[in-house]
Amino acid sequence: MRDFLLESPVLLGVSGMLVSGTILFFWTQTGHKAALYSGGIVAAVTAVLMTISVQIETDRERIEKILNQVADALERGDYEKVYGYIHPNAAQASRRARSELPNYRFTDARVTRIKSITVNRSSTPPTALAEFHVMVAGDMNGHPFKLPRFIKVYFMDRNGTWLVRDYEHFDAATGFRNTPLGR
Repeated sequence: MRDFLLESPVLLGVSGMLVSGTILFFWTQTGHKAALYSGGIVAAVTAVLMTISVQIETDRERIEKILNQVADALERGDYEKVYGYIHPNAAQASRRARSELPNYRFTDARVTRIKSITVNRSSTPPTALAEFHVMVAGDMNGHPFKLPRFIKVYFMDRNGTWLVRDYEHFDAATGFRNTPLGR
């Protein structure tokens, strides 16, 4: 329910307006003032909830924003910005990224489908797992490529900021299978 209220303002608005519209239709058919007032209250509550939903950025929304910022940085060739999203304690992930990324020059990098973003606030520190598909294009040592990939990124909260503690990338078909990938 929390996700519906905070992450789906359009769906929330449509649902609220349908309920309000139904109540107001009932009022036009019966003339009961209670229905008129109820319809108005539902419409007002819907507007307030939509305003709150738009203003609050959830963990999932912050992580999705980071994924898109990393894709933009890759496309611009700003690898230092990409490295800045890696947790300082994630030495292995940092070494891997610093050895892999300079081999590529990306001309296109976009998140095409987010399969899931799972946040675990009960762990200390809080962690999250983002599973998503990307489409990347560019060249590697003069050899052009354009291919979809399935990415898993493991995040850790550091003072209110989500940072990468590890990542994996696979053939795009992996993300469509129902088998767990481990970790």
